[in-house]
Amino acid sequence: MQRSITSTHRFTRLAGVLMMICSTLALLPSTSGAATKGDLADIDVAHHGEDDYVVATLSNTGTIKVEPVDCTEDTTCSRHGWTTLGTGFKAMLINQLDYYGTVLVTGRRANGDTWYRKGSCGETYCSWDSKWRSIGGKVVSVRSAPANNEDCVHLAALGPAGGVFQAKICDYGFDGWTSLGGKLGQVGVDWNGQVYGTSRAGAFYYVESARWRWGGGKITQPVNADFDIDLKCGLSAKKGVWCFDVSNRTWTNYGGYWRKLDDAQVVAGISKSWSFQVLRSNSIRDWGGRLNQAAAAHCLSVGVGGDYRPWYRNSCYGYSWYRL
Repeated sequence: MQRSITSTHRFTRLAGVLMMICSTLALLPSTSGAATKGDLADIDVAHHGEDDYVVATLSNTGTIKVEPVDCTEDTTCSRHGWTTLGTGFKAMLINQLDYYGTVLVTGRRANGDTWYRKGSCGETYCSWDSKWRSIGGKVVSVRSAPANNEDCVHLAALGPAGGVFQAKICDYGFDGWTSLGGKLGQVGVDWNGQVYGTSRAGAFYYVESARWRWGGGKITQPVNADFDIDLKCGLSAKKGVWCFDVSNRTWTNYGGYWRKLDDAQVVAGISKSWSFQVLRSNSIRDWGGRLNQAAAAHCLSVGVGGDYRPWYRNSCYGYSWYRL
């Protein structure tokens, strides 16, 4: 009888421990091979002033949703509800459009058309334009960057055959797609509107004084460094980050191991262990989590976990990831 009571106590303690472990795990983004309860394919975030942000997501079925989020000096942020903006998209981006709370969501449809929708946002809300507007085009890849000293967003894109195009969307309207010539495999654009990218073989090219210049190297997934606009970075064959300085035309090896780079304006992406890591001016920072997709703006990092649901981390004031 004593043996039976002891066994019961051990079982009870074990059950309690397991419940605590499960409760702890529920607070963490799951690994890439975990349950697929959500349906997200991508996530992005825009900072539009003070501690205010808008998070945008794209589902596997092509639906774009947005949520205003405000983050004060605390580890957690206040969320203010998801809004569905549209359906039928293959890709999306979100950027700050001006310094008065306006953000811009850009979406690409399967036929290559590029559409946009503006939102006027405060701390807890966004008021969205009544409809999407098209700037046309037949493109297969679009990158964006908020413009320096303009109420605009720069766009760069590739056509089906690798041709390079640029456009600009502003408060007053838009300048449609124009060809830059050349042919690339991947493309990017910075805050000054400088378009750059890599050839299919990985060589780096950039536009300067209306001409294409060759930077050499062999990288993929080109992206601008947020801490130095002259640095254009990408992944080497060994998955380390290399950056080309367009001001002095030199390459620097920043190292690390990255499964992929996953943000248009920050050298940030997924580490070997599926955590979110970011290149700063003097080091690589690992911000934890277990993510498949990620993006960052100012203090807010966002990601898609292995559960295909959205997560966030207030990187200026905390270390934990929380559900969006």
